[in-house]
Amino acid sequence: MNATTSNLHLKKLAVGLSAAIALIGVQAHAFANGIVGGYAGNVDTVTSCADDGSAGTLRQIVANAASGDEIDLSTLSCSDGRIALTQGEIAIAQNLTLSGPAGSTLTIAGGNGRVLNSTAATLAIVNLGISGGSIQTTDDDAQGGCILAAGNLALVGSTVSGCATSSTQASARGGAINALSVSLTSSRVSGSSAVSTGSYQVARGGGVYATSLYCTDSTLNGNRVSADASNGYGQGGGALITQGNVNLLRCTIDSNTAGEGAGIMQFVNRGYAPVTSIVNSTISGNTASYATGGIEVFCPDCTPQPLQLSNSTVAFNTAPMGYGVGISTNGSVVAQSSIIANNNAPDGSAYLDLFATDLGGANNLVMSTNVTPAAGVITLSSDPLLSPLADNGGMTRTHALSDTSPALQQGNNSMALDSDQRGIGFTRSVDGTVDIGAYQTQSGVTPGRAGDAIFSSSF
Repeated sequence: MNATTSNLHLKKLAVGLSAAIALIGVQAHAFANGIVGGYAGNVDTVTSCADDGSAGTLRQIVANAASGDEIDLSTLSCSDGRIALTQGEIAIAQNLTLSGPAGSTLTIAGGNGRVLNSTAATLAIVNLGISGGSIQTTDDDAQGGCILAAGNLALVGSTVSGCATSSTQASARGGAINALSVSLTSSRVSGSSAVSTGSYQVARGGGVYATSLYCTDSTLNGNRVSADASNGYGQGGGALITQGNVNLLRCTIDSNTAGEGAGIMQFVNRGYAPVTSIVNSTISGNTASYATGGIEVFCPDCTPQPLQLSNSTVAFNTAPMGYGVGISTNGSVVAQSSIIANNNAPDGSAYLDLFATDLGGANNLVMSTNVTPAAGVITLSSDPLLSPLADNGGMTRTHALSDTSPALQQGNNSMALDSDQRGIGFTRSVDGTVDIGAYQTQSGVTPGRAGDAIFSSSF
């Protein structure tokens, strides 16, 4: 990485961290860098990579920390870059920030159960990897394979991967994370699973199970849920969100699997009116074995708030039958300058891309839908000719537009966005025109060719 790229990386990370702090300040009190709940705490430094509870170990430092403290792991140099837990999960009773080295080169790895169990109101994890946690139960619900948090959890510049929850007689919720509210900034949750083999038991949230999700410059990919009772009982491969908001900004949800709602599933009950906002984001390549490969917003006894989709791409999701393989809701959708296309069901049924009660907005490319919107809502219905999901620059993978894509210069920027999904350095409006979808072709760049990728593997 050269000096220019390195400086840009640091700038992006700083912007992402600032965004995370601002967001958490609104949702659950500000906390980061040793400030939790508005109170500045001490910085407690971890000096040992061991997990025997001796002085200087993470387990000992956490046990003795005060609420509001920052647990600093940034100076550690551990074998294989790992703190390997041998004594089970680390219990956290205080509001804390766990901070690792720049570049997220340190991982806290589970070895006998989950990794972190927080009963506090807030927990922030900055520049750390969390991996390898698992919870296996028989009669009890299995929750939070790597992280279980009773309060609000924020990840900044961090990864949670290779986690699992499974139960033979009860439910499984949150293969990687089970928390009250989850905020992801410049982070990734991947390769995790929630599995239940119990009769008529649910498995929910292969990556994340929470009441609300706030995602910025982050990725949920390769997570899965599976339930033995019925395909419909395995819900929310990337995330299952109940009652609260789903806000995606410059995020990618891809390659997750579930019975239903393979990318994200959002449950709403009567009396709740959460927001669903997807901006400059991509939902792609998710696979459902029952229904809805992309995103599902469903209220069994009410009409949910309109799903808001802006300058985003929902494509290449699959399910065995149609009726909203890309997006499905029993409410309406308001879409601006978005692509909903190439979602697929082997049975060849109609309404593959979008199923809703109504569709509003403007300048969209929608190939197949059950609704007949007003003039101008759907500008195009032809194949957008998307390139494969790839590292085209920025912190998340995107679908570039081919040089013959009908989506070129046919969109709008009604939200006055500064950039496309890739963030800084990739302007949303180029030479006075806007492309439809999450990706904007830049001036002087051949469509379908994004130039050099600034980050590898989304970092």
